[in-house]
Order: sequence, then structure tokens, then C-alpha cells
Amino acid sequence: MEELGKEEIEKLYKLSNCNMCGDCLDEATGCQFLGYDHERAVKEVTALIEGRDTPVLEDCITCQACQTFCPNGVNIFNWIIHRMDTEKTWIAPGLDRLNLYGLLPGLEKPWVMQKGDPDKPWVSVCLVHALLGPPGDIEMYKDSRIFKDLNLLGGTMNCLVGMTHAGLENATGPACLEAIKGNIDMYNTFCGGKEIIFSHDECIASLWQGEEQGLEVPFKHTHIVQYLNEYLKANKKDIKPLGLKVAHDSNCSIRYGPSREAWFDEFYELIGCTRVERRYDRENQLCCMPNFLLHRSAGAPERGVLPDVERAAEARKKNVDDAVAHGATHMAFICPGCMGNMVDDCLNVGLVPVNIIELAQMAFGERKARW
Repeated sequence: MEELGKEEIEKLYKLSNCNMCGDCLDEATGCQFLGYDHERAVKEVTALIEGRDTPVLEDCITCQACQTFCPNGVNIFNWIIHRMDTEKTWIAPGLDRLNLYGLLPGLEKPWVMQKGDPDKPWVSVCLVHALLGPPGDIEMYKDSRIFKDLNLLGGTMNCLVGMTHAGLENATGPACLEAIKGNIDMYNTFCGGKEIIFSHDECIASLWQGEEQGLEVPFKHTHIVQYLNEYLKANKKDIKPLGLKVAHDSNCSIRYGPSREAWFDEFYELIGCTRVERRYDRENQLCCMPNFLLHRSAGAPERGVLPDVERAAEARKKNVDDAVAHGATHMAFICPGCMGNMVDDCLNVGLVPVNIIELAQMAFGERKARW
């Protein structure tokens, strides 16, 4: 990877804004996975900013939460993942950005899942539904009034944001900009410049990141929940309020681009659901940790860091227990990968796991939850 100069580092990561307060890594105010008290958090964030060695570069689980908790606008997680990538501290030996995607050539081979009205938008159905989602995910898009006459694009995955879960720099860094530009060109050509509705939050988040770095996206790009809300409002007379108490679960890419929280709140209100207020929601959401198979160290018991598989199980249990404790009957996901990871955890405590698209279909009486 090309070495960055001081000016470019400052432009991308805003390190000069850091006052070493430690809030981003302090378990009381920020990251829930490293277990740092305030003193330890200050020590490690100082080492991060100064470019010195720190166990953060090995023990981080790439949830990206620290990006949210910085009070001074430092792109702290972007800096962490930049150092992980350039110093090769995280990903398993022998893997890198190129051969990781090379293992899955189908990611770059789009196909038309549904040919609709040529004047209507496209929906990008991310391949994560098939790779990581629970059984039946792809079926949500077929024979649904919500997607009637729309054009469905399948077989692509634009989740350069998801590179972080392999310890590789995401779309905020220069290494990915060329790849994002290639994805933008592919989408624009394949869909004829028409509006694209992105079903996976990570896909559209990478476009937003590209825009922040100066790339132009020539087509209108819409988040799936924005589309659902407009559809629900246009068809309000057909909605049968569900009356469910729902624990909302967002994915890691929610840290990038415009806040989606108002969109989610409006969505639940439109379908007659209550989004339960709980500890591990909104800025305090917990990562489901899908990434430990690629992690070089995968925990370090000799330093008091649990193996990743145990940290992941603990985080998922905290999440579902918190939902039940606050009266939720369902847990709704916007990421098929998160849902796929947490289906069993939900069912074990009596929660019904459901994709947010399924909830909209349930409100129109089109389907029931899969479990």
C-alpha cells in the first residue's frame, strides 16, 4: 500500500483533533470489547495517534463503534484500520484485499433477478443475503407488492465497508477508492443510470464514503429503509398495524454516512410497531462479530483477551438478553449477515428474528415471520 504523507493523513483521519481523552476506547463511554478502564484507554489511544505499537491493533474486533464515540471528530477507527492494514497486524497471514475477493469471483458478476419496468428503479440485492443470511432471504424479493415492477439486480457485493472485518482498510482509505469507482461505473452501466435502491446498508455506505473522498456517484442511490418508508406512506390505507415490540439491530456500517435513526423510527411507527428503548441500541449497538475466522490472533488469553469466538458469543448473548429484558418479542435486522449470525441466539431466548423488509411485508399481510 502506498505510504501516505502527513497532509494526506491529516485530511483523511483528522488526528490533530484528538486530545487523548480516551472516550472512544473507555468501556464506560465507548468500545465494549477491549475492556479498558479510563487510564488504559488514554494510554492506548495516545499510542495509536502517535503511531506507536499498541495491542489495539491486534485485539480490536472491527465493530467501528469508536468512530461514533469520539467527541472531537477524529476518524479514529479509520486510523486504526489503516494501521492494521499497512502494518499487517490483524488479517490471517497470506490474505490481502485482492486474493480475499479473488476467492469469491461471483461477487463481481451481476445478473438480472427480475426484469421490471425499464423506467423504474433497480434494487441491488446484495450477495450477502445468499452468503451469510439465513435460509429464505432471497425469497423476500420475489412476488412481493413492495418490489412489483422494479428491476432486481443480484450477484454483486459492494461492501468495501466490510473489508474492515478482514482487518483491511475500508472505503475511507485511498486503497479502496479505485475499487469503489469501479463499482460505481459497473452499477451505472448495468442499470443505465437509473436510481438504485440498496438492500444492504454496507453497500450504500461505501458509496457515501466514496462521495466523502470526492468521488461522484452519477445515479440516485437510495437506502432500502428510505424506499420502504415512501412505499408505506403511499400505501397507508393497506397497512395492518402489527402491534409488535421490536428490538432494532443495526450493522457496523451504520457508523458511516447520514444518520439512519430517524428513518428507522419512522419505519416502525408506519407499520404500527414499538421500537423498544434499550441499552444496546442506537450508538450503543453491539457487533455480532462475524469476523473471527480471518483474525490472525483471534484472542490473546495470555494478555487477558478472550478468544474471539467467546467474545462473539458473549456479545450476542448481551444483545438478545437486553432485548428480552426491555420487553421485545421480535428482533429486526437490516443486515442479512447479522441476522444469519444471531438467529439461534434470538430463538434461544424466545425472540423472533426478522428482516426489516419482512416486517413491511407482514404489515401488508403478504407473509409471516420465518420462525
